[in-house]
Amino acid sequence: FHLKVSDFVKLAILQKRFDTISANHISSLWERVVSGVDAFLEEFDHKIAWECEEMQIEFHTLENAPMVALLSEGDHPTDGNDVLFLIINDIVGGYNRFIRQLADCFDSDIVEELHPRSVSAGCGGAVSVASAISISPSDLTLIVSSYWKPDENRYDLLGLHDALRREIGFHRSPPVIMNPSKALREPFRFREDKLCPHDDTGEPLLVYVSGDNVCFANHQDFSLVDNVRQSLLLLEMSVGDARVRRTLSDNFYTLGYNQLRVMLEGCRSLLASVSKACVDFDSVDTALHTGICWQDSFDSALNLLQSFGFPELSSSQLQLLTSLDATQFVELTNFLSYQLASESYLFANLPLCMTDPLKDDDREHTDTELDNLCEAQGPENVAKYIEEFTRDVLSFYESQIREASTSNRSLKGYLAEANFCDDRDPVCALLPTRVSLHNYVSLRQHLYQRKLRFLSSNPVKMTMKEVKHNFDNSMIQF
Repeated sequence: FHLKVSDFVKLAILQKRFDTISANHISSLWERVVSGVDAFLEEFDHKIAWECEEMQIEFHTLENAPMVALLSEGDHPTDGNDVLFLIINDIVGGYNRFIRQLADCFDSDIVEELHPRSVSAGCGGAVSVASAISISPSDLTLIVSSYWKPDENRYDLLGLHDALRREIGFHRSPPVIMNPSKALREPFRFREDKLCPHDDTGEPLLVYVSGDNVCFANHQDFSLVDNVRQSLLLLEMSVGDARVRRTLSDNFYTLGYNQLRVMLEGCRSLLASVSKACVDFDSVDTALHTGICWQDSFDSALNLLQSFGFPELSSSQLQLLTSLDATQFVELTNFLSYQLASESYLFANLPLCMTDPLKDDDREHTDTELDNLCEAQGPENVAKYIEEFTRDVLSFYESQIREASTSNRSLKGYLAEANFCDDRDPVCALLPTRVSLHNYVSLRQHLYQRKLRFLSSNPVKMTMKEVKHNFDNSMIQF
């Protein structure tokens, strides 16, 4: 617990624990956090307000902070840690006081509270906060300073009141943010996960299994998907329309890692803003205009989608997205979740023809043969066989497979004819001959999921004390 955050939040260290794309994402996110927190601490002289108290922050910059200082591991935020939460709480408190004073100035009632997570996601809630007033902070400061009477050492409050009403001129009060202590803070606990033996680097591999039985190797991806799933359940939206899956794949298979995450974050923010009464919407477009109570200043559904954090999309993608009904929207979240979990972004540059889904019979045959192999040789060995086949054959010869994909021939037959692989490889041997070059991406996704499943079926059980001990030791080794 004496570790500094900077001891392990470095790109070179993150790359030892995560794949390159995930490591870059975490690193860039951390840089934004450091920049924002350091600016806050400098502006307020390293002091944070909590109710009627003022707390002094001991560290000078966030990168020099001890790790435990950033965790909500105590029963109360003021027990000496929890600095990030205290900063968030201070910012929210200042914003809410400003909005309430502004509402009093305009004789307006506050009619909406935003959940802190909808603001921290940087999507719909963040847009509501950012658009609280229509003038910039510098212009607002200029207006206020112009009504200062230095001779009398006071403000012309009546004149300032009229100027604010004239310059800001909103018709309803912006929303306040719910109390972070009740709506955001969660105690940190060391948790026992399924700790699989190791990956190909020899490091422990954690596997997270979602409610719909999809495996994730990255906790941040699992957490995001789980948040979306919980939002759907709260709205009683659980059934997707599988008939639209192929259309979704054709239009969104090129999304990279960050785009997939931002799409899901946009879905999460949209769901958080749609009332339960309108979940039977005819399309996302109508839901945007009938179910969202604060975003009524926007005229276009496309602008609304972007305000909720959806990434920049092509016109055809936007048209498809806004036309989805409730069950199709659920299927979109299912599709995006599986794409993220199965690392489809690694194949985003492959041609569309290589994304044909596996036929159900071929998928079932492959699963049966893999399960039989597992019974004979154990899950660890089967996971190893899958890793070797995908890495040493499919990935190594991917450029040649791509060139050959102009014809829809058998993948297994092509590999044998090109002398790339044959039935001496245990995974190649069990593939159905009907699996074609056009099923390449779908096969890669499915094999990756099965590898994680085999690894998660043989977990190493550890106590909380052992998890903490191993965590500390792994950090020291870095």
